[in-house]
Amino acid sequence: MKRTRRIAGHFRLALLGAVLAAGCIDPASRPTSWWIEQLREEDPDDRRAAREQLVSRGAAAVPDLIPLLSAEDLVVAMSAADCLGTIGPASVPALIDALRTGPARGRGWAIHALKQIGAGARDALPALQDASRDPALRMSATLAIREISGN
Repeated sequence: MKRTRRIAGHFRLALLGAVLAAGCIDPASRPTSWWIEQLREEDPDDRRAAREQLVSRGAAAVPDLIPLLSAEDLVVAMSAADCLGTIGPASVPALIDALRTGPARGRGWAIHALKQIGAGARDALPALQDASRDPALRMSATLAIREISGN
C-alpha cells in the first residue's frame, strides 16, 4: 500500500512537471508580483506577456506598476508607463500622486502615461500645469496638457 502511494505521488509530481514545462498553467492564475518581475526579463516575449497580463488586471495592478516608473532600466519604466496608460482613467489618481511626489526619474514617465490616457486624464491637468514649470518636464507636460484638453 505504501509503495502504491509513493508511486502515485511520484506520478503526480511528474505530471505536474510536464504541465509546467508545457506552459499549460493559466497565465491569469499567476500573481501580479510574478508578472511585475517578468517586465524585468530580457526576453521581449516575456515582457509582452507581462504587459498583457498586467493591463488585463486593470486598477488592481496600478499600485505595483507605479514604483516601476522610476526604474533604472528604461525599458521597464517605459513598459510600466505604457501599462498604466493603457489601463486608463483608473490609474490617473496614482499617476497624479507620482507626478507630484514621486522620484524625479519617474515623473516624466507619469506624464507619458497621462498623455496616453488623453481626455480621461482631465483630473491631472492641475498637476501637469505645475509640472510644466519644471524646465526638465516643461515640453512633455505642455504636450500632455494639449493632448488631454484637446487643444
